[in-house]
Amino acid sequence: MNYIQSIINQNSVISKVASAPASLAGATEVYISIGGWPKSSTVDRIILSANNSIANVTVTVLTDSALYRAASATNKPLYIAGSASGSMANNMLVLDLSECFVEDVRNVGVLHLRISAASITTGTVFTVRAEGKRSFPTTANRGDSTGIARDLSFKVVHEDSGTGALTDITSAMTLHGGENFPLNNANDYVYVGSEKPQNKWLFEFSTVSTGSNSALTAEVWNGSAWVVAGSVLDNTSDGMSSPGSFRFDGVVLINAATWVKRQINDSINDIINDVTNGNTQPPTLLSNPLRFWARFKINITSGEARFQSIRPVE
Repeated sequence: MNYIQSIINQNSVISKVASAPASLAGATEVYISIGGWPKSSTVDRIILSANNSIANVTVTVLTDSALYRAASATNKPLYIAGSASGSMANNMLVLDLSECFVEDVRNVGVLHLRISAASITTGTVFTVRAEGKRSFPTTANRGDSTGIARDLSFKVVHEDSGTGALTDITSAMTLHGGENFPLNNANDYVYVGSEKPQNKWLFEFSTVSTGSNSALTAEVWNGSAWVVAGSVLDNTSDGMSSPGSFRFDGVVLINAATWVKRQINDSINDIINDVTNGNTQPPTLLSNPLRFWARFKINITSGEARFQSIRPVE
C-alpha cells in the first residue's frame, strides 16, 4: 500500500514497494508497473534492491511502458521521461532523478519503470521504492479527469473452463463488493463488455500470476467467432521475450479490426429467459443489451491471477 508523508514545504513524498522476478536467463530488461502512483507527479529518487548485486544498472522512467515496448527503436525516446544509472553495492542502489516529471499518458495513476543491465540472473527479485512529489497537470482537463471512463453499460464476466459457468463479477471489479473469481486454468477467461467499443482497461490485481511464459490472449467477437484482437499493448506484462502477463497493475489496450456486438449467456440471461418463458416472476425490469465484448486469458499452469478491479479507461 502507498503511504504519504507530509514534509516541510507541504509537498508529498510517495513510496511504493513492488517485486519483479526476472523470468529469463540472461535477461537484460525487467519492467515494473506501480499501481496507485499519483498522476502528474515527479519521480525524485529510486531505491533499488535485489537478492544479488548487479553492475551497471539503469532505471528508466517511462511515460507508458506498453507503447515503449511496441515502438521502434527510433521512437523509444518519445516514451522516456528520465533515467539514471549506477552499480549495486551490498545489493542496493540509490538513484536520484532530479525531479523527473511524469504526467501519465493513460491518466490512470500507474508509474512505469524499466530496469536494464548487461545480464540479469534467472530468479533475481528486485524491490523498488519510488519517491516523488505530487505536481500539477499541464491541462485543466487532465486535472479534472479521473482517467476511469463513466460507462453505465460496462460489465465484467468470469468464465470457468472446468464447469463452463459464466458469472457476472461487475460489482466486485468496479469496487462495489461482491463475488470475485480467479484465473487458475489456461482456459479460464475474463470478459469485459460495453455498449460502445471501449478498447482499453485498467487491470489491478490482488494476486498476480507467477507462472513462466504466461502470455496474454485477447479476443473479440467478429460476428461469427472469437478472433485475436489485433495488436495488443499490455502494461501488465514483465516485458520479457517470453512474457509474463497479469503480473503488474496496468492498462491493456487492443486495436480490433472487426468487432461486433453480441450477448453472452451469463446469469442475467438465464433470469431473462425464465421470465420470457413464464417460469418465474420478473423481480424488476431487466435489461441486458448487446455489448462489444473482449475476453482475456493467460496460459497459466500453476497458481492463479486474481483481480482487484477492472475498469474502462478514458
